Amino acid sequence: MGAGLIGIDWEKLDYVADPRMHMATALPAISNGNRTYTFTLRDNLKWSDGKPIAADDFNYAWEQASKRENNWVSFGTVVGRIESFKADGKTVTVTLKETLSRLLGLAIAGSIGPLPKHVWEGKSWLDAAANPELLKPTVVSGPYVPGNLGAEQH
Repeated sequence: MGAGLIGIDWEKLDYVADPRMHMATALPAISNGNRTYTFTLRDNLKWSDGKPIAADDFNYAWEQASKRENNWVSFGTVVGRIESFKADGKTVTVTLKETLSRLLGLAIAGSIGPLPKHVWEGKSWLDAAANPELLKPTVVSGPYVPGNLGAEQH
């Protein structure tokens, strides 16, 4: 349903950036002692409702994911390892708190995808009754929009 910045080539067991499937034009530039990952976004990224995917959508996702009260499932494994996150224009830059192996660094740096701020802003991350987007997203970044997804289907 949602396209990621990068993905895994399961035959090679390595990360790839395929412009047909992923949001980044290539694997990120890695700098700062293998702690900073800079992704360049493809041109003309769009949500399933036709609106452009903007850097602000990545920043919004990071802001929400990093709020402890939102109880994001990957808070400890992902958010806790990120020192800073910034999306601006055509780049997403993630700096990790410590140097990690290349594969683990790519996994963490590439794990924060965008959320459609124009859809999610002001909605609960915890209450599916107040925010139906939790169980049935209406706007996604990938090629598929879910038809029906119940709480028991996870």
